[in-house]
Amino acid sequence: MRILTVIATMLLALTFAQHAMADLKVAYVDGQAVLNDSAAGKQERAKIEKFFKKKKAALEKDENKLKSMQKKFEKDKLTMSKSQSEKWQIDFRDKVQGFQKKSAEAQREVQQKEREYSRKAAAEIQKIVDAVAKEQKVNLVLEKNRSGLLFADASMDITPEVIKRFDKKFKK
Repeated sequence: MRILTVIATMLLALTFAQHAMADLKVAYVDGQAVLNDSAAGKQERAKIEKFFKKKKAALEKDENKLKSMQKKFEKDKLTMSKSQSEKWQIDFRDKVQGFQKKSAEAQREVQQKEREYSRKAAAEIQKIVDAVAKEQKVNLVLEKNRSGLLFADASMDITPEVIKRFDKKFKK
């Protein structure tokens, strides 16, 4: 009698699970593609790249000055006194350290700009995904790159619609 109750309960649970699964609609979105392939994303990446190039040019200019100083020292060190040589080396070391700090700060600034964009974009992408999911009556949306998704039919991909709306939202 007890076995019959367990079997009946399992059959009832399977019936409800099948009914629930029949109504389940799943989709996925590639968030990285939205950030990289959208016109808004490309525009923001271009701004960050321009900022990076400006910083890099200034750093290259400083680096060339340091190289020039070092070459001059190599040329003149035989005519320098020991105290002049030590003073130059201390001064040069301080300038190299300053350059390294400047370089690290520039790198942090670029990374900060990338993080700010990603954070701002992620919040907007989430709103867009919510809206698309509601409109298409999707019960579950997976993030393609973070969900461990190995295969999904392309008809489940809402990325193109999200990109279209993301671009529309950030059209400048």
